[in-house]
Amino acid sequence: MSTLPKTWNTDVVSDYIKQESQQKSPDIFLQTHLPIRKIRAKSLVGYDGQFVSDEELFEHVVQSTPEDDENRIYLLKGEVGSGKSHLCQWLEYQINGDGDVGGADEHVAIHISRNNTRLSDILDKLYEHIDDEHEELQDIATLDP
Repeated sequence: MSTLPKTWNTDVVSDYIKQESQQKSPDIFLQTHLPIRKIRAKSLVGYDGQFVSDEELFEHVVQSTPEDDENRIYLLKGEVGSGKSHLCQWLEYQINGDGDVGGADEHVAIHISRNNTRLSDILDKLYEHIDDEHEELQDIATLDP
């Protein structure tokens, strides 16, 4: 019985294979990203019940304004391993400018992963996007849950 030669490097594999998409660098994430072409938009204004691509979802999100009556929070559901976290990570990179689109000027994507669901973790993610001039929002952390 012969063994096949090892054609991979453990360090490279550990860079690409992660438990969560947020653990990869943006460059590595985008190198391994495959576009999603069929996302059923059950409640997406203008696409109700149709299939959309990740690019169409991105365009819908960045074209929205606070004055719109449309979606402002997007909920994704699907089977384990169906790509929900990957889609959220891709949207975050695209909207915040870490992706190949260049970012959206008036939007900020905040991806709360399944490992950061404690109130303090969520507040930490939100604080990353609060300017110093909004210090009154920092008081939220002292409130009794």
